[in-house]
Order: sequence, then structure tokens, then C-alpha cells
Amino acid sequence: MLIRNGQVYCTDFRFHRKDIRVENGIVLELSDDRTGANGLQPYDTEEILDAEGMYVLPGLTDLHFHGAAGEDVSDGDPDGLARIARYEYEHGVTQICPATMTVSEEKILKACRAAAACRRQQDMADTDTADTDTADSRTARLVGLHLEGPFLSPDRAGAQNPDYLRKPDAGLIRRCIEASEGLVRTVTIAPELDGAIDCIRQLRDRIAFSVGHTAADYETAKEAFETGAVRLTHTCNAMPAFLHRAPGPIAAGWENENVSAECIGDGIHLHPAMVKALFKLFGTERVILISDSIRACGMPDGHSFLGGQPVVKKDGEIRLLNGVLAGSAVNLYDCMVHTIRMGIAPEDAVRAAAYNPAAALGIGDHYGSIAPGKAANLVLARADWSIERVL
Repeated sequence: MLIRNGQVYCTDFRFHRKDIRVENGIVLELSDDRTGANGLQPYDTEEILDAEGMYVLPGLTDLHFHGAAGEDVSDGDPDGLARIARYEYEHGVTQICPATMTVSEEKILKACRAAAACRRQQDMADTDTADTDTADSRTARLVGLHLEGPFLSPDRAGAQNPDYLRKPDAGLIRRCIEASEGLVRTVTIAPELDGAIDCIRQLRDRIAFSVGHTAADYETAKEAFETGAVRLTHTCNAMPAFLHRAPGPIAAGWENENVSAECIGDGIHLHPAMVKALFKLFGTERVILISDSIRACGMPDGHSFLGGQPVVKKDGEIRLLNGVLAGSAVNLYDCMVHTIRMGIAPEDAVRAAAYNPAAALGIGDHYGSIAPGKAANLVLARADWSIERVL
């Protein structure tokens, strides 16, 4: 395929008018920047797609969400995961690292095994569909699994089920890594819990630890980051506020250049001014947009469940019956668009939704921007950011 005349998001994190040649699922070549008619010349048998007036984006990567389209990762159903992956693909998210909830160890391990089974199914399908646009190829790639719990603070549990909270356990994490066949990439942890720092120390070379659902003060969070934690889970939510005499984990993360900040961009979990503040504070290279969506995403208003607890979706918000926010109803692409409309530069919002999460998962060499040799997982977006096509 030859994609012509689009504004292409390149490795300098800027848009340039270019042509793109795609072959066998990989970006083969890009034209030089051009303002005239001299671009790549089509081959005789090549499909030509005119992207005049459109943005050509790398497919997004969501490294923190729980479900969508009526399905939940914690259900432990490979077919449900496949339906989630198809929904995400349709909405411009071509790589996914979904998150489990705080549930029983049995259910967490079941979810890990289901993720491994889903990934095996994708690997088998990839053998036959690398260079074709079929129903099997129109699915987001499962690139990891995020354990959001059960090693969380009971004081900052949020919508996590407090009945299943437990102290950090390196043995459980190892069992999850084994059950998932290596897919577990991130564990959210409250560093003030007994054994948390030692757990980070033991496993920091195998997985990424993210500080979240925590009551930790600045000093404790700083120790966690110095020990090897590399991320803040949905920054500002379920953690102490950034105060002048008690700066908490946000300040500890900001001053450590190895730490990235997750940011829910649904326009509900964070005020637009706080979203802009996070981009200013951490810099565009360290903010990771996430959706934190749950099964109610993409579904009508009404009742459903999250981690075994009843929730209600109404007017774009999802809450527990006691009123606590319980994840978002918005996919990552729409979060990115919301962020742009909050005043974040489009180039920076795309980076935070596409490249930064891919790099955080160790797959930035293949995903997250558009360049020869990288995956041709592409989103064609109109000038208003509505999606024209996902490839």
C-alpha cells in the first residue's frame, strides 16, 4: 500500500507531509518532506490511499485499562479479551496492556492464563494475516498485562475491592509472570506497605513497578523510586495531593527523571488545568496518557460490575454505589482528543498516547511513531481528529 499526501507523525514527534509505503505489515519507506507533487511513485500492483487533509498517526498503546465493550480482563476469558482487542483496534488503539483488578489470587492467575491464551491465538493469526486486512488482523496486539493490585493501601483503595487487598508478595508476582507466560509487565504497588520496597528490589529487573493507590509520604515514595519503581499510577488519583509542606509521591516522581506519570485524559478524573500542569511538570517525554476504561466503556448507561463490585454508568461517569469514581467510560483515542481540546499541543498528546507508553513497555523500537522498519499500525484521522481508518 502507498499512503499519499498525509501529515505523518514521525520519530521527531512532529507532523510532516510525507508519503508512506507499507509492505508485509512494516513501514518500508517514507518520502522526503514535500510541498509539491514529488512523492513516492506507485508500483503497478500497489493500492493507493490518498490521505490529503488527514493526519497519519501511529496506533496508540494503552498500558492501563480494565476492559471495554462489556468485557473485563479480570473475567479471565480469552474470548472476552479478544472482543476487547477488536474494540480497541476500531478506536485507534493497536497495542494493549490491560490491567487486572484487586480480586482473589485464583482470579488473578486465571486472568493471567487467559491473557497468555489470547496472545497465543494472536500469534497464530499473525502467521497468516501480516499483509492482509482481514477480520483476524483487525485486532489490537496484546503486548503485556498490568497487575493493579492487590498490593494497595486500604486507605486509598478507590474502586478496588478492599476484601482482597494484601501485603506485597514477590512469590505471587512470580506465579503471575509464569501463568501469563511472561506477559506481566507492570505491577502497581503502595510502597508504604510492609515488604513493598523489598519486593521492588527483588523484581525490578523483570517488571516495572508503578506507585499508586498509596498513602505514602514524599520520603517513602522517593525510596521506592530510588529502589527501582518507574511510574506513577493514574497520577493524582488515589494518592496524596501535591501540597506545599507535604509534596507526596507526585513530587518524588517528578524529581526522579526515570519516573513517568500516567494521566487519565477523560476530562473527569483530572481537571484540564491539572492535565496541563502534569505536562509542564513532567515534560512531554514523561507523561503517559491512559484510559483506565472498564467494561462499561462503549456500552449504554446502566449497571455493571468492576472487580465484583456493582457500578453505575451515567452521563459519561462510572461510579461505585457509594459515589466513588470507578474507572473511565472513554477509550484512549478519545482521551487523547480530549487532551488536545484541553490545550495540549497535538504533537505532545499523540506522543503521550502512542510513543511514551510503547517505550515504557520496551516496545518503542517497533511501535509508537512512523519510520522505516517500524510496524505499520496506523490511524488515519480527519482534521477534527475523528477516525477515518485504522490499518
